[in-house]
Amino acid sequence: MAMDNVITYLRKVDPGRVAWADSLFLAFRPYERNQSNYANAPFTTKQQCRENLQKVQTFLTDRRAVYEPLSSQKEYARALQSIRVALQAEDVFSGNFAGRDLYMAENTAWLLEQAGPDAKIVLWAHNYHVSVNTNGPSMGWHLRNRYGDDMIIFGFDFYQGSFNAVTYFSQTRQYGRLEPHVVISTPPQDSYEYNFRGADIPRMFINLRNLQRASTASDWLFGPRRFRSIGAVYDDANPNNYFYSARLPEEFDVMIYFQETSPSVLLPF
Repeated sequence: MAMDNVITYLRKVDPGRVAWADSLFLAFRPYERNQSNYANAPFTTKQQCRENLQKVQTFLTDRRAVYEPLSSQKEYARALQSIRVALQAEDVFSGNFAGRDLYMAENTAWLLEQAGPDAKIVLWAHNYHVSVNTNGPSMGWHLRNRYGDDMIIFGFDFYQGSFNAVTYFSQTRQYGRLEPHVVISTPPQDSYEYNFRGADIPRMFINLRNLQRASTASDWLFGPRRFRSIGAVYDDANPNNYFYSARLPEEFDVMIYFQETSPSVLLPF
């Protein structure tokens, strides 16, 4: 889609350049939906793809004074951001997986800036991506550095229940389909989930901002304690693999807790 956006824009402002851009995109086209094949592609192929995308980016950047009057500031910005997204994809496909969260943060900031100075945005992602997690670092870490306390990070947690995830079979290292999974085992006693259950409140918001230490009511929240982290993939045979050592007040502003969950309702596709 990103490369197609550029072609559509050039067709409007400079039709004579469409074939030129198409020819530069040609090397990357076979990999646009096949990340694994690109990771194993020869170095020369990756270098050519990257250089071609950069040529288009430089060309668009240099033509701003010409192209904006022929379209609009918004249309030009979208075309320039589209080639940037193509370059981001090429970098991540090459194996720079740490760049994934950085680029998600950059694209979120770009969307917010396009909406104007008074705009607000709500962004949904798995806990790891929204948290201020330095093991990566995460998208939330990048956004916190950019927006500070203007951003509020909500994390989700649950004690038991069901959810949708892609099945992973650890013995064969193969992936199944997206389907409901059930967690019925009791979380470890040194986990946040076990302690939240002790409050016996089915659903609650826990405000983690401005917590004071040296208080028996809040000291335990600073951890570290084990915290469940389930992303897009889940292995039913190893539920304890989905816990890590966390300090919740350092990663989230508010924790939303459910004692029991049910699977999200998937849209048809």
